[in-house]
Amino acid sequence: MPNLYWYLGPKADREFLKELGDENILFDSKTIWVNFEARDVSGDGLIINSEKRLSRGRILITSKRFSCIVGGRKIINLPRTGNLIKKLKIDKADSERFSISCGLGDFSSDLKGTIKLSFHIDPNQVESYL
Repeated sequence: MPNLYWYLGPKADREFLKELGDENILFDSKTIWVNFEARDVSGDGLIINSEKRLSRGRILITSKRFSCIVGGRKIINLPRTGNLIKKLKIDKADSERFSISCGLGDFSSDLKGTIKLSFHIDPNQVESYL
């Protein structure tokens, strides 16, 4: 089975983290657990009906962007302003999870399907920075 994270984003390397630091980090969850779910994902050489996994991840919010790293990959890396960030669906119903879901087709012409990231963190810690 292919590693879906590789299809979703490039590696979050030291250079990327330095760029975020240069942008004034407002919130950093540090490394926490995240439940990753994918449904009906397809793309070039990729078909995944349903996948769930527990990974390590990180939420970083700077003065310029909103980034989510899962499994060492930049799964979400969007400007804080503009139309793209409005396409993310934020769910704060669970007091112990900050959940984000999105349709992949909204962000890439190469992928279709949906993903959901549920970070094991009190959503109130994150919400005030969005």
